[in-house]
Amino acid sequence: MPYKVDWYIENEVVFVQMWGSLELADYVNYFKDCYTAYDQSDRPMVHTIIDASRTTHNPNLLEIKRSLPKETHPRAGWILSVVDGPKNVLTRFVVNTVSNVTQQRLRHFNKLDEALTFLQSMDASVSWDLANPEVLQPVEVLPAR
Repeated sequence: MPYKVDWYIENEVVFVQMWGSLELADYVNYFKDCYTAYDQSDRPMVHTIIDASRTTHNPNLLEIKRSLPKETHPRAGWILSVVDGPKNVLTRFVVNTVSNVTQQRLRHFNKLDEALTFLQSMDASVSWDLANPEVLQPVEVLPAR
């Protein structure tokens, strides 16, 4: 499972880290995990920040499109994707495709701090003082054997 879903701000902002080679099942499970988090919240909008800057491979776009929910979750707020620079053009394309399928509010950023600044400007109702910065630390990825 080359991704991790956690609360950056409990019941308000989900933080997802992705790394390495992602398979179709990873995308399906990541969406299920996010939808489960949205269901836990009583807020009208739950935002998601996805740090995909360390991904190296994505599955076939048509397979992703067919496998994901056709409608966005009613509590899904902003979806902010962090994919740095030209090396992740394909990742941006995948995220755009997924966003179009699920009709979500999406923005791309090169750096995590840019995504956080944007979200703070878009939703002042979020309890920013309750943020857990430890969640933003990169997951240690062990080399494949």
